Amino acid sequence: MVYREIKSLRKPLSLAGALAIATLWIARILAIDIGLAAYLPFWSRFPLQFSLALGPFVFFYVLKTTRPDHKFQLRDLLHFSPLLLELSAHGLETIESIQTGATTYDTLMFHRLNPVLQLLAFISVAIYLYRCHKLIENFYRQIKFTESDRYRHELRWLHNLLTGFGLLWLIEFYQL
Repeated sequence: MVYREIKSLRKPLSLAGALAIATLWIARILAIDIGLAAYLPFWSRFPLQFSLALGPFVFFYVLKTTRPDHKFQLRDLLHFSPLLLELSAHGLETIESIQTGATTYDTLMFHRLNPVLQLLAFISVAIYLYRCHKLIENFYRQIKFTESDRYRHELRWLHNLLTGFGLLWLIEFYQL
C-alpha cells in the first residue's frame, strides 16, 4: 500500500520541483531588491537559482501525465546534468565572493557567467517545452477515434498552460 502511494506521488513531485525552483528564484530576486545583504551578509552564498533544472521538471510532469506507465530510470537523471554547470558557476562566484567580501551577485564572475547561464536556461526551457508539445501530440495519436473530436481536448488544459508558460518565459528573457 505504501508503494502505491509513493508511485502516485511521482507526477506531483516533478511539479513540486518546478514550483520550488520558481519560488527560490523569486525569493532570490526579492532578497536582492530589499537589500538583505546589509542584514545577512552571507545569504547570497546559498544557491537559490536552479533555472537549468526548470525545463526537465516541466518535461517530466508532462511525461507522467501523457504516459503514466513511464518509469523513472537512472538515465533520466542526465536531463538534470546542466544543473551541475549552474552549481559550478555558483561555486566560482562564491569563491570570489569570499575573497573579495562582496555578495555573489556583485562579483566579476557573476557578471561574466550569469548572461551565459540565462541564455542556456532560455534555450533549455524552449527545447523542453517543444518536447512537451510533442509528447501531447503523441498522446493524441495513440488515442483511437471515437466518433467525435472530444478526445482531442483531453489535454487542452495542459497545452494551454505550456503555451502560457512559454510566453511568460519569453517575456522574462526579453526583459533581461
